[in-house]
Parts: sequence; structure tokens; C-alpha cells
Amino acid sequence: MPWRDVRRGDIVVFEYPALAGSTEGEGNDVNYIKRCVGIPGDAVELRKGKVFINGRELLFSRNVKMTDPAGSSLRFGGAWPVPGSGFTEDDFGPVVVPRRGEVVRITADNAEEWKLLLHREGSELQVLQDGSVTIDGERVDSYTIKSNYYFMLGDNRHNSLDSRFWGFVPEENLIGEALMVYWSWDPDIALMDPMSKVQSIRWERIGMLVR
Repeated sequence: MPWRDVRRGDIVVFEYPALAGSTEGEGNDVNYIKRCVGIPGDAVELRKGKVFINGRELLFSRNVKMTDPAGSSLRFGGAWPVPGSGFTEDDFGPVVVPRRGEVVRITADNAEEWKLLLHREGSELQVLQDGSVTIDGERVDSYTIKSNYYFMLGDNRHNSLDSRFWGFVPEENLIGEALMVYWSWDPDIALMDPMSKVQSIRWERIGMLVR
């Protein structure tokens, strides 16, 4: 996004950063579109579904429609950043969005929280039997963040795979800002039923500005 920095509330297109604890999706050029709610250095928290940034509630435009379809809630088992953290999709954090140049303390107690991020930055973090921590085989007690990161959240919050599940999005994964809806139809109707698929086109949404 060369024209300006990402701001809170922007609708951003980015390369999928892979599921927590795996390398699935890395390098597969899968693009996602989500709302950025946290920029580098922000403390992000969800309380009963409301988003708080640095302790203050983040208020969305009235054009943003939150949905909560019955039965569509995602299960939160073994979720990022640490399995057993107690986080849920409605009560999450606080977590601080990493920023380039920030020095973070790494210990045996918090190593799992940082393992995925270091992996994405090309380093491998391990905890030895004596409780010491190594990065790429070297004993360390701190790490300097190499990239800026962002916390992305879907507007359809109870049916969205986003940063609550696969963590922060690195700056190099950002592609651009979404500006307009160029096509819209019902994704649940199979292409094998072309008549129904065509009838599901949402003409009223085509050409709408994304806000």
C-alpha cells in the first residue's frame, strides 16, 4: 500500500498468513479482505464482542453491519496465540500488535506466544530442557521484531476466520485497500446450478463503495 499507511478501520486486501501452528497457505497467493482494527503498537482486546483499542472502544461507522447468524459461530479450540489461553471469539486479549524494531523479552513461559511470529520472520524458536530459549540455535532472552504487523477482523465477526485465529498480518502481506464492490452473488449456490447462480446476483451491491 504505497500511497499511505494503513489506518484503523481500513478495509484491506492481503495475502493469507497461514493458520496458527502450521505453514498451510504460505506462498499459495490466497487473498483475504478484512477490516484493520489494530496497527503496530496497538493493544487490541474484545470484550463481549466489542472491540477496544488501547483501552478505548473502537466505534464503527453505522454503514458497517455486524451479523450473528444462528448456528454459524466458529469453535475456538486451540486458537492463536496459545492453546488454553481462555480466549474466545467475543472475549479476546489484550494482545499488543508488534512493530518493527520493537525488542521483546522471550522466556520459556511466553515462547509459545512468539513462535509463530518468529517462524513467519524466518527464525525458529525452541525451549530447551533446562528452560533456556534459543533462536536459530543461539541462546537468547530477547528478540527484535523485523516487520510491522496488523490485526485484522471480519465485520461478520461470528463467522469470520481472522487475526483471532491465525494471528497478526505482516506488512509485506498487504496488497491494497478495498474501494468498491465489483461483483456480488450468493457464494453458497454451486456453479453447477448456473440459473440459480445468475439469479442470486446482488445487483444492488455492484459498484457500491466499501466503507
